[in-house]
Amino acid sequence: TFPTDASLKIVKGAFTAGGPVTFVPGTSLTMDCPNQPCGTFASSGAVTIESTPTTPTNVTINGGTLSGTGVLTLTQHTNTTVGGPFSVGISRPVANAGTWTQTGYASLGAAFTNSGTLVFPDNTGYIAGGAGGALTNTGLITKTGGTGTNNITAPTSGSGTFTIVPGGTLFVTGDVTAPATGAVLINGGGTR
Repeated sequence: TFPTDASLKIVKGAFTAGGPVTFVPGTSLTMDCPNQPCGTFASSGAVTIESTPTTPTNVTINGGTLSGTGVLTLTQHTNTTVGGPFSVGISRPVANAGTWTQTGYASLGAAFTNSGTLVFPDNTGYIAGGAGGALTNTGLITKTGGTGTNNITAPTSGSGTFTIVPGGTLFVTGDVTAPATGAVLINGGGTR
């Protein structure tokens, strides 16, 4: 367990835990990758990132790999930013109830469940599907900026909502039955 005000920063190499890991409210996890090879965060148990409305926990991933067994749970009020300059490989299940901001490339190799908010603030965010990777949305997926296209090529399902900024487009692969505001292209075909 990482106590309040503690932080873990991985630049190269690996952080490996032999069991469950908990970040309490007010901690931070940063994975920076100024050049390759990038670092790895791995555990053989569940990882829980806890937050409260007044004490959020910040997670910043700018390249590297999230691996291991057990679900990575990002509780409500957790702020996660996934950017670049290098890709992020996600090969463990993720349950996001907080805010996940996607400004770089991520490849899902496991189930990703969004009951919180998944944000594309500009045209740079991309979520790809690898073997076993899929996205289930019961929350909100939103494109808040940029007039280009963002892509979610991981198989996507769920009844959550999509909100797209005027002039922007979100391309989604999968069975999307959710209400949408703005241009959401489904399987490269129809618009929702």
